[in-house]
Amino acid sequence: MMHSKMSQILALLIFLFSLLFAQGNIESKIEAIENEMSRFRQKQYDVISQTNFEKAQKALKEAKKKLQEGKKISDIEKKLVEAARYLRLVNDLGQQGEIVFRAVLQARNDALEAQAPEFAPEEFKKSEEILREASKRLEKGDLNGAKDRAFKAEEAFRRAELIAIKENVVGRVRDLLQEAKDQDVEELAPYTLNEAQNLYEQVLVILNGDRYAKKDASEKAQEAEYQVKHAMYLSKIIKKLRKDDKNWEMLIRDFEDRMDHIAGELGFKGHYEAGFSDTENDIVLAIQNLKEENKSLKEELKNLQEENARLSEKIQKYEQTVVTELQKKKEWEEKLKKIEQMFTPDEAQVLLSGDEMIIRLYGLTFQSAKAVILPEHFKLLTKVMRALREFPHKKIIVAGHTDSQGNDAYNLTLSENRAAAVRAYLEANMALPPGQIESIGYGESRPIASNETAEGRRQNRRIEIIIKLESQAQ
Repeated sequence: MMHSKMSQILALLIFLFSLLFAQGNIESKIEAIENEMSRFRQKQYDVISQTNFEKAQKALKEAKKKLQEGKKISDIEKKLVEAARYLRLVNDLGQQGEIVFRAVLQARNDALEAQAPEFAPEEFKKSEEILREASKRLEKGDLNGAKDRAFKAEEAFRRAELIAIKENVVGRVRDLLQEAKDQDVEELAPYTLNEAQNLYEQVLVILNGDRYAKKDASEKAQEAEYQVKHAMYLSKIIKKLRKDDKNWEMLIRDFEDRMDHIAGELGFKGHYEAGFSDTENDIVLAIQNLKEENKSLKEELKNLQEENARLSEKIQKYEQTVVTELQKKKEWEEKLKKIEQMFTPDEAQVLLSGDEMIIRLYGLTFQSAKAVILPEHFKLLTKVMRALREFPHKKIIVAGHTDSQGNDAYNLTLSENRAAAVRAYLEANMALPPGQIESIGYGESRPIASNETAEGRRQNRRIEIIIKLESQAQ
């Protein structure tokens, strides 16, 4: 018994030492605790041991307040020790709760992915309350009680998820179909609207048969939504055509102009004396040629990267024996200036932080609750790729951040998904070797501006490209 107690005390002392005394000043100690809390959030320990995590947050907040007010260092460190002590409990209970809470945490994540806080707020709130009860029982050492409440919370999250799935997946389509009915779209675009109605009914069949078949249901719902909007658009055009037969000529000429716009970008002009097919075939042929050229350029780029790798290896050896730290810093600063010129202020901010170069992409935005890169941002990402080619063998991290609006856990998942989307895009277009680029999401935990203003929230919603200048990717 005495040996076990001494071991626990020793473990606590080691934990406190690693958090508080590894760095030489109060700011670094605060940062160490913030990093530990961020790590626990990603492992969901803040959900498993909610009370202890909240107490750690409170102690850290008080320490930061005392620091701002210029209080005594000893008083600040007492609060940091208190925060570290609670984090130790969070760590211990988190490891224990990973097994006990595994199913309910998965159910909670699924509910968040289905946007239950938005589409099933009452049910989700009730689920969170039951989960908090389970957390409290675990913190009190009541393992059986924690298991019982965790099971009930899992069921509640699954109900919230189902409500959210149905509302999220089919709610929009249902409303659009009613809107189309009110506009008498069926009279003018019956085939397209009927296609949308059939897809909507298929979605209901899928969800009634397997409520977790979200991928198939969502894909069909998206297609149904598209066809409803398509039918409404066709109805609008047909109404216009009925008013004056001359509108038919204008419609056809407008279509020819649109094809000419595409053809012009490909280097030729369309001709329509025999219809659209000749110009269509020419466009397809030009695109095929571009794809072949793109393939050739990728192969050429790969060869250049391999040559660049050999040269970089020689330069690395030279740097290790000749170049001083001051010279390195000067080199990075010159690189920074070069990369800064690639972006406008609205697109990105480039800065050096220690041995990292950070490209903050303010211009890369996403649709609300989405993690899909819009075509309008391809040009900005091309600039990012040009910048990354200045560092062919450096480790790259894509970091996603959100503002403080909405649920914390959902924001974390959303930031991870957005960072992963950017990472995948860069991997696909740069032929990077495995392991050179990684992605991570921080949610709302690392703001760079106040979340109290619209401008501050806009700055906090960002993707950061972090280049590890002293690294050498394998």
